[in-house]
Amino acid sequence: MNGHWFEKAFKERRPNSNFEYTDDRVVMLREQELMEKVRLADRVVVVALISHTQARQTAVNRKLVNTYGLNGVTGQLFQKILSSAGDETIVLALGSPYFIEGVPQIQTYACTYAMTTASEISAVKALFGEIQNHAKLPITLPGIAARGFSLPWPSAQSVSAKVEH
Repeated sequence: MNGHWFEKAFKERRPNSNFEYTDDRVVMLREQELMEKVRLADRVVVVALISHTQARQTAVNRKLVNTYGLNGVTGQLFQKILSSAGDETIVLALGSPYFIEGVPQIQTYACTYAMTTASEISAVKALFGEIQNHAKLPITLPGIAARGFSLPWPSAQSVSAKVEH
């Protein structure tokens, strides 16, 4: 788990892909190098492993709201990635769908509800159009998507056509 099955499945489809694993220590030591890789990339896929226990309350407009997500320097790096490569960035949240609530500027977002091997491999298959999404969002993401929202995944043929051009 922890993204390694995602990487393995992804590299089976795109062997020359570059993967980086970060935490606050890595970001502090290698932020410039990581941002240079983002700048040079055609596409950036950020896989965020977010558990429900990572919720914290923050005051927004004098009301307490729960937030989920990346904090500290890792969160700051994530914000920089979105600023630098926003439209070319796909964000995949493994574990909690609520991650997007704290980062509404995400343009392309997918989520699983578990951090399991099967979730990681299924996410890759979905990204490459090998499986179709028939699921409906079982919760509401306030200001983002209502309960029951669903988008169809592109087929493998349309994904392949986009990669070729």
